[in-house]
Order: sequence, then C-alpha cells, then structure tokens
Amino acid sequence: MGKPRNRSHAMDAIFDKGLLTKLLSGLQNDINTNCWVWQRCKDKNGYGKIWWEGKSHWVHRIAYALLKGPIAEGLTVDHDWQAGCDDRACCNPDHLVLMTQSENSSKRWEKANEQADCSQ
Repeated sequence: MGKPRNRSHAMDAIFDKGLLTKLLSGLQNDINTNCWVWQRCKDKNGYGKIWWEGKSHWVHRIAYALLKGPIAEGLTVDHDWQAGCDDRACCNPDHLVLMTQSENSSKRWEKANEQADCSQ
C-alpha cells in the first residue's frame, strides 16, 4: 500500500506572481455558479492539480493560500456546498473554507443524507 494521502498539511500564505498568473490562466468562470473552474490537469476525482516548486498540488489549496492566506496544520480546504459550490475543480476563494478532516467527513455524511431520497 502507498502512503496515506494527507490533505491537512500546513501551507503558508503564498506570494508568487508567476504562480498567480499560472493559476488565473487556467481558470474559466462559470456564470451560473460563479465557480472559477480549473481547465487543466485534474486527478481521477475531479480535483484540479498544478505543478509548483517541483511537485503537484491541489489547485484549490494553492488558490486558498494565494488569495486568502495560510492553511494551518490539521485543516483542509473544502468547497462550500452549502453556499452552492459542489465543483471539485472550483478555485473561487469565496467558495473555499477551512475545516478539520473530522468536519469534512461529517459534512460529506450530511450532504449524502440530504441528497438521499428516503421518503418511500
């Protein structure tokens, strides 16, 4: 088995004009959702990927660190589906929120139950 994926590692705020230009050039605005949708490389789950400093990063984490600030150890960056964003390739900082992995798991459970039709 491979190393477990760590989506909750810390990331400092990023001040890199070249990376910001690279990020913005790969986005397309969805006028219906106001999602900034990553148009380039995506992983098998639909999350945008970007190459920076010699390794691959999730685009929504890079967008958060570039446009909102640091990501503390133990926190993940998630898409705020309650605010209408459910696009894993979205990088709009207004659609991104920090939460613990436990909160993220609870949210996924809540979302799955909300979408389930158990009325029959």
